[in-house]
Parts: sequence; C-alpha cells; structure tokens
Amino acid sequence: MKTYKFLNIIFYIFLSINAIVFFLPPEYKMGVYTPNLMAMMVLFVILPLTLLLFIILFVFDIKKHLKENLIKRNIIFFIVFLLCLIYGIYQAYMNGNFYH
Repeated sequence: MKTYKFLNIIFYIFLSINAIVFFLPPEYKMGVYTPNLMAMMVLFVILPLTLLLFIILFVFDIKKHLKENLIKRNIIFFIVFLLCLIYGIYQAYMNGNFYH
C-alpha cells in the first residue's frame, strides 16, 4: 500500500506539471524550429510517465476493488484532458490555425 500511495502522489504531480506546461503561452514552449527543452521534456518524459502511471493505478484499483479512488482519478484525469483539449483548440483558433 505504501508503493500505491507513492505512485498516486507521483501521478498527481506529473498530471499537474503537464497541465501547467500546457497552459503556458506557446511562445514559452517553442524554440527556433522545434519545441524547446522544457516542452521536449514534458512531451517525451513526463507525459508518457503520466499515462503509464494512470494505467498502472487503473489496473491496481480494479484488482483491489478501490472504486472510489478509481472514479476520482478518472474524473480528474479526464477533466484535465478536456481542459487541455479546449485550450489547445482555443489557441489554434486565436493563432489562425484552426480550420473548420
């Protein structure tokens, strides 16, 4: 159970970092031709680890029948995902890159 609590804390920290970096203005995440180091770190390290932790904790919650934790984590994860998706669409629209 100690490992579960540790993984849970790490998951929420990584999810918060993902959200914070995603909501930064685009000019802070772009280098000259590619994303800068901060954006690359989030894209290739923190985001995959967050998704991996989400899957591990999801499976653990199902096996141990921890429905309250499962529901809470899924709701928070999908709220953050939807907020990032909406903000990304808004940024694309504001920058003239959104075609409908």
